[in-house]
Amino acid sequence: MRGEPAGGVEDATWGCGVIRPGDVPASGQRDYDLVIVGSGAGALIGALKAKALGLSSIIVEKQSKVGGSTGLSGGVLWIPISPVLDREGVQDSHDLAWTYLTNLVGEDGGRGSTPERWRAFLAEGPEMVRFLEDRGIPFKHCAYRSDYHDELPGGLVEGRSIESELVDGHILGPWYDHLHGTANPYPLMTSEMRYILLAQARLKGAAMVGRMLYRMAKQRILGKHYLGLGAALVTRLLRLVLDAGVPVVIDMPMEQLLTDDGRVTGVRCSRNGERFEFHARHGVLLAAGGFSHSARMREQHGPTPSSTAWTASNPGDTGEVMEQAVELGAATDKMDFAWWIPTSILPSGQRAFCAAELAKPGCIGVDQSGERFGNEAGSYVATGMSMYARQKASPAVPCWAIMDHRNRSRYAWAGRLPFQTPKEWFTSGYMKRADTIEDLARLCGIDASQLSATVSRWNDLVDKGRDEDYGRGDRNYDSYYADPFHRPSPTLGRIDKGPYYAVKFFPGDVGTAGGLVCDENARVLRDDGTAIDGLYAAGNIAAPTFGATYPGAGASIAPSAVFGFIAAKAVASSG
Repeated sequence: MRGEPAGGVEDATWGCGVIRPGDVPASGQRDYDLVIVGSGAGALIGALKAKALGLSSIIVEKQSKVGGSTGLSGGVLWIPISPVLDREGVQDSHDLAWTYLTNLVGEDGGRGSTPERWRAFLAEGPEMVRFLEDRGIPFKHCAYRSDYHDELPGGLVEGRSIESELVDGHILGPWYDHLHGTANPYPLMTSEMRYILLAQARLKGAAMVGRMLYRMAKQRILGKHYLGLGAALVTRLLRLVLDAGVPVVIDMPMEQLLTDDGRVTGVRCSRNGERFEFHARHGVLLAAGGFSHSARMREQHGPTPSSTAWTASNPGDTGEVMEQAVELGAATDKMDFAWWIPTSILPSGQRAFCAAELAKPGCIGVDQSGERFGNEAGSYVATGMSMYARQKASPAVPCWAIMDHRNRSRYAWAGRLPFQTPKEWFTSGYMKRADTIEDLARLCGIDASQLSATVSRWNDLVDKGRDEDYGRGDRNYDSYYADPFHRPSPTLGRIDKGPYYAVKFFPGDVGTAGGLVCDENARVLRDDGTAIDGLYAAGNIAAPTFGATYPGAGASIAPSAVFGFIAAKAVASSG
């Protein structure tokens, strides 16, 4: 069956001669060429590349679980000109990708989004993919997942995103219990999830559910746990790292960067009151994430209102490693930017993304005055930015999703198909229901006449076949999370069949995006543009490569992976 775990690295047996969870190298064995802080894609790929270049390295992770934001993500990488695209016959080129980024980011994407970093990313991204495929990691193209602004010159309707295949998490042996992402019970790839959400409305969605149930039955019989999404990518990377003999030390938070005459020479960590120093002969790579879970830093840097309760990022993203670098003189940029995603808060307090739900026919988003404020089917990052932009003029945090009965009878919300809708959603007030739009408005505290006018305007636009206000449906990407079988438009649908429903949603995030300014070699820079000797950074701890934009699926994980790869090469050449 296509998409099922196949032979290769996933069939290998657990090898014994590697460091076990909880182990720490003995004193006298804590000197390395490269010390890596964090354990997401940038960290793991940096360690693999360092090993390939003959460097010794160690990964120190403050949590008991490995994988960072990558492990909790969709596991997708936005890599232009990759060999995966070439195999699929997708026509891409350096010039096309450059044109796209130029039109999307503009002339000033910030200090982390320089022409030099773009050139490095475009040159080294395909090489990184080849490097990983040569070591047994299978990638596939995320079909139909267009660049998020594919209407711009250089944007690809086919998209530039790739993902790893499903894998049995038990190939990690004892490390399986120390992996982010294993709590997800559904063995699915990111590219399959769009159909699952259509299971009650469309045959293809029901077929995808059948495939998922087959995998779940198979893994129970065989004693396996098939992992998809970010957990699949991290599982494969971690297995390679462990097989390469690279020590991975968990429960080891970094307390201080060690320096000697202005050069970063290692890190001081602690565990249960005991201190450990890991020394770096050539460099320290910071891949420790951003500060989504720091209320203090969010208040200091980010837009308001915001809350740590709205973030679905890695719990270890608390910002102290970034602040250590700043104390050494590191410059920062775009600290008010994050990887936004519309998020509702369930009665249990759990977060539920609703970007896919907002894109479905018969659903719109409105601010607290009852007016639309953007393209609900566009990039989830752009939706978050639109919410905060609207907030400056009119209360828009939180906003409301407005749906009719036709929508609610067909499409999933918060991972629940319509027939699975919990009664608690209504009794708690999480989901509001009324027979008329005016009554729904009053339940939400919205001006009834304004919401009625907004819905009437929306229905007129649907009848015309074009969203003249915000261009919803004008780009190919707008159809991705919509209903590709809905006619005439996958995303435009009238709201005119009661009862009507509303859910409050917030600008949640999957990580902050601002951070340390780095050059094309991943070296951390000071405000004057000089490099801090021996200090490198990749991932959400670094200022964004593409400014305050999101080119396509995996545009946060990809720079982490690529600049972790680049950092290892830079460290090797520096020695």
